[in-house]
Amino acid sequence: MEIPAVVLLYAALLAGAVASLFYVFTVYDGAVYSINSHACREATYLVQIALQRALKEPGNYTAKINLYYPVKITGGEITVGLDTRNPATCRINAPQGVDVLDSTGTIIIVEKVAHTSEFGECTGKLDGPRLGMKDGKYIIVTQCSPDVQIERPQIRVYAS
Repeated sequence: MEIPAVVLLYAALLAGAVASLFYVFTVYDGAVYSINSHACREATYLVQIALQRALKEPGNYTAKINLYYPVKITGGEITVGLDTRNPATCRINAPQGVDVLDSTGTIIIVEKVAHTSEFGECTGKLDGPRLGMKDGKYIIVTQCSPDVQIERPQIRVYAS
């Protein structure tokens, strides 16, 4: 029994269509991952800049990084591309003492709060100006002295 040429032609066309779909989706997935990976690196870079500024500036500080795309922060890592098949994950290199909270949102917030109840003794050398208290008044401290207390801020990173 012979297979008609038309059937073979349709089988070849179908096989070619399936192969091209696999190729298109493979290229598409690679492009999506590349875009997500770039966005992830950009988000962690912006968080690093905000953290550097929060650590350097005296007093309270808030930075809002509006990304316009959803991110998930878990265990100190940012995941970008939650709405795609190939999300990308990057690590936030937060300094010691910075709380990276598990959260999801399109805005990443870096928040530094200096509570007056958490001011402490100023000892050693300061790496930059700090918010301080002397005789119940707020001052900017650049060098330690025995009668000055300086901020011990809480710094948090989270998405909302």
